[in-house]
Amino acid sequence: MNAPRQRGKQAWPAALALALALTATTPVRADNIDKKLIGDVADNVLREARKAGYKNLGVLKFQVIVGKDGKPTFDAGLLNANMASRLEYALIMANDSKAPIGVTRNASQAAAAKDKNAGYATADSRKALFVHDYPLAWGDKPVKVDCFLTGDVYLVDNLKKTKVVIKVFDRQNPAAQREVQTFEVPTDRSILTDSGLTFSLAKRGAVGDDEAVEEAAARFEEKPLQPTPDSVENLVGVKIFYDNKEQTLKNVGGTLRVDDPQKGVKIRFGLENKTNEKLGVVLRINGINTLQMEGPEKQIEECLRWVLDAKGKYEVDGFWIEKTKKVPFVVESPGALPNLDPLKMGLIEVAVFRQDPEAKVSTRGFTNLRGLASKNVQAKTLDELKLKLLPLSSSKATHKGIIAGGNAQEVGKLDVKALDSPNSAGLLTIRYFP
Repeated sequence: MNAPRQRGKQAWPAALALALALTATTPVRADNIDKKLIGDVADNVLREARKAGYKNLGVLKFQVIVGKDGKPTFDAGLLNANMASRLEYALIMANDSKAPIGVTRNASQAAAAKDKNAGYATADSRKALFVHDYPLAWGDKPVKVDCFLTGDVYLVDNLKKTKVVIKVFDRQNPAAQREVQTFEVPTDRSILTDSGLTFSLAKRGAVGDDEAVEEAAARFEEKPLQPTPDSVENLVGVKIFYDNKEQTLKNVGGTLRVDDPQKGVKIRFGLENKTNEKLGVVLRINGINTLQMEGPEKQIEECLRWVLDAKGKYEVDGFWIEKTKKVPFVVESPGALPNLDPLKMGLIEVAVFRQDPEAKVSTRGFTNLRGLASKNVQAKTLDELKLKLLPLSSSKATHKGIIAGGNAQEVGKLDVKALDSPNSAGLLTIRYFP
């Protein structure tokens, strides 16, 4: 471990303890949206597609609307992108292997790579989408798409309910969008997390959705919160430094915001365990975990965690890719990072986990589409793809910059520690890039 850096009277060790991947993993549940997608929504969508005579379809990113007066946005955390992936996989699983409807993969990214003017904001941009071929989820033959699915996700009723509207437009009439499926579910923690909303949970709360939603709604409306010992800010302190200058965090619409850094600025994060217990922390930037650079759609409960000892102060100044190798944070312009999805840029997530020996570990028992969203599984046939999916489910323009990884460096070895029975305690979301 590197020698501690002194911050006044406090020491900030330059590296943290890496939690063991196998013992630290929290059981992942299917969220309420997944249950509906797999339950009947995918079947109904495919049925409507067959009636219309569609042979191949694509799924585009969803917009998210938070609150009764919220405006549609494409940067509500990870929900915009992973809703499209989850609907793709639900359609694949529900598809008829004897007479399948073709489902393409990552249609939004494929379209953007071929034509910057293609999209679904206007009739002309929707028409441009049908010019190109798209890769099917199985096999290796690109196809023309007959229709595109997209939609909106509304967090309404003081965030207590989540309404999903799935829309379609087709090659014959790209100017017209129509609704094909609408459903409503109670908002749960997974939806809050994917929407980039901050919330806390009671220490022993095995479910805690109602409390999490209530707090997220209060933060969103910028209402003063009654501080509790279990508030995520009272468990872990988070500081962000640009060139050793601490930045001010401001609450805007339920999300903490910080000024975006200028290119060339050195970035580091300070984490402080404010409790007398050991805590686990997942620190993700642009959807990328600072440990092992795990992918953006991987559920935060499945990510490797930093383990913070009681009352410990630590700092993170890069992505750790091995126990002895680190990629320091650097600030780059967006054009220098073609492999990052632009809709995931600018989000800092701090998920906190408490050690709970009384936690009851349950089996998942339900396909989890969020867990599949980051997988790019290759298969020659639809049947082969289904078989592979089932086990998986139980870098330069000028601008203010994006925090990315520089060149790898050999550094002091990380200690390896475990956090027994980790229980989610909450999520703190910070947006640094508008």
